[in-house]
Amino acid sequence: MSGIANPYRYQYETVAVSQTAQVLGGTGAIGDYVHRLIINTITVATAGVTLIDGSTSIVIQTAASAVIGVQSIEINTASLTGALMPVAKNVGKAALREGARQIETGTGIGRAALDPRMEIVPNNMPKFLKTDGEIRSEIAQRNAALPISEGGLGLPANNMPMDRANAPGMFPTDAYHFSRHGADVQELDSGKYAIAPFDAVGTHVGSKEQVLDRFNNTVGYKVNNPMYANDELKGVTYPLRVRTGRQMLGDDGRVMSETPISLKFSETADYGDLRTSNAALRENIFSKYDSIPYVNEVELPGAISHILPPANIRSRFAAFDPFRKHEADILAGVGIGGMLDPEAVSEEFRKKERK
Repeated sequence: MSGIANPYRYQYETVAVSQTAQVLGGTGAIGDYVHRLIINTITVATAGVTLIDGSTSIVIQTAASAVIGVQSIEINTASLTGALMPVAKNVGKAALREGARQIETGTGIGRAALDPRMEIVPNNMPKFLKTDGEIRSEIAQRNAALPISEGGLGLPANNMPMDRANAPGMFPTDAYHFSRHGADVQELDSGKYAIAPFDAVGTHVGSKEQVLDRFNNTVGYKVNNPMYANDELKGVTYPLRVRTGRQMLGDDGRVMSETPISLKFSETADYGDLRTSNAALRENIFSKYDSIPYVNEVELPGAISHILPPANIRSRFAAFDPFRKHEADILAGVGIGGMLDPEAVSEEFRKKERK
């Protein structure tokens, strides 16, 4: 049903006084689910409320014996062909056959608020509303099954997240990133914290062994050390999938070491306004390349690390939606303008991709 999502992941629809067969959720459909009625009885004689499922009328409340105010009545019924669905004891059982769910109210009812439908699973029992992660994965799976010419990946309809991650142009490489800030972030962007051009131009990632070495040299040495007993220990390790693609290499076509890259970036930096010059450096480099590989001189010296723009980084637990492969969100999470409906979100992504 249409409505506004609240923190309990339900939506609601209001029904004014003296309504006759108000259809809930537009046209209604088999499988529509009503979780709860919240009824405000303000007049005794005309306090009737009836829930109608097609040709079946379910009396929820007749004329009240007193002005009883607000009631919350559990309904927990879904519209299913020929199915008997259990509901709250004070309602009984109802045979639900038709698709459109309607409600009637008497003049004595202030407003009745309806929670929306929920998905129906094959055993004809209601299932809780899908999480954002489930919605995100379903959209990504559907988009990835589209032909490449339509922005998809040309994968089978039952494609899985790692199938999408490994597809051409997606995020095929395992990597890790350790942050000393210990923050829960939506995108991994070192430019928001670092100042030195080499550190701020992009986000540094490497192997899990390199990340462990970085942890040990920045935070880990404080663990079980009485000298740092009062220090706050914080930090986050992110398991990732990344897109290295076109790599910035040296003139000889080989991976450069950390120091010459750092010196090269410093030569063009404006130390009076590093934020602006770092942003310009990032735009210049990553308009031509997808990543900067370098021989690390600090974390496991001699190992290869990469510098990446945020858009080329994903959490290993992302949905890997091909329509969102250029976004910086490490999960590319659902939600454009507050929308959570999968079809609406998917269509919005298609519009953005066509622009």
